Amino acid sequence: MNARRLFPAELRTPEPGPSMLFQRGRSASGGRPRRTHLRFRQMLLILTLIGAFFLGLQQLSLTALGSSALSLKTVTIIGATDRTMAEIRGIMDSWQGTNLFVLDAAGIRAAIEGLSWIKEARVAKRWPSRVEVVVRERTAMAVLDEAAPDLVDEEGVRLEAADPAQASEFPLLRSEDGFESDYSQKIGLARKCLAGLSDETRKNLAVVDVGLPGRVGLQLKDRQVWVYLDPDEVPAGLAYFENKVAAWQERFGLLEYVDLTVPDRAYLGPVNSAARAAGPARTVSPKEVW
Repeated sequence: MNARRLFPAELRTPEPGPSMLFQRGRSASGGRPRRTHLRFRQMLLILTLIGAFFLGLQQLSLTALGSSALSLKTVTIIGATDRTMAEIRGIMDSWQGTNLFVLDAAGIRAAIEGLSWIKEARVAKRWPSRVEVVVRERTAMAVLDEAAPDLVDEEGVRLEAADPAQASEFPLLRSEDGFESDYSQKIGLARKCLAGLSDETRKNLAVVDVGLPGRVGLQLKDRQVWVYLDPDEVPAGLAYFENKVAAWQERFGLLEYVDLTVPDRAYLGPVNSAARAAGPARTVSPKEVW
């Protein structure tokens, strides 16, 4: 039977001709598929948009850097006393008018923490034109008994040269061999001794001797008596001394020293005229046990 009669012309598969032949990725006429052209144009559009974005960002950055609205105008300082306020203001004045984008907050913090009285500083930018500085000052602990006395804090940092008023306000740290050797250990011993004392007791301390082996010597302002104590028992030892000293002096007279370093014992050294003329004793020789 003739196939041309069974199937209409529109249902028959056409015979391949030159226009129906394809190579890999190309048509017979040599052109690329339409999809490839679309992808190329899409990539070109994306790259153009990215370039425009970064160009706009650059222009925005240049505008911001040149804007006076973002320049430092106000400085807020928190935690500083009159002692350090002027020095901090001096550091910040050199940055006035600087754009906050280029202001070196870390460098400012380092400069402020370089001040002797500043223990810690934090510098924060507050947009659009303010900087906030928060500081924590050091706390003076004592005056070093040296040719040129210095006021020191609990870490042994030398804060400033001590004037006569400060020398009377804080206890004098003494060491027979000075502070050139074992400085950190001596400061740590003084800190340990003073840590458990009330503010009133601290103010009543005239001298703290941290150069004695195995003990510390304390002299009170209202009693010219040396009290020798175990460094771990300073608050309790001073309380015991205050409770007993009146009875001791009633029985033995004025005391030059009291040694409480031996458990359950009190070694008392009465004052005599020669000892009083020579000043406080530096060594302890037990004379009486009470």
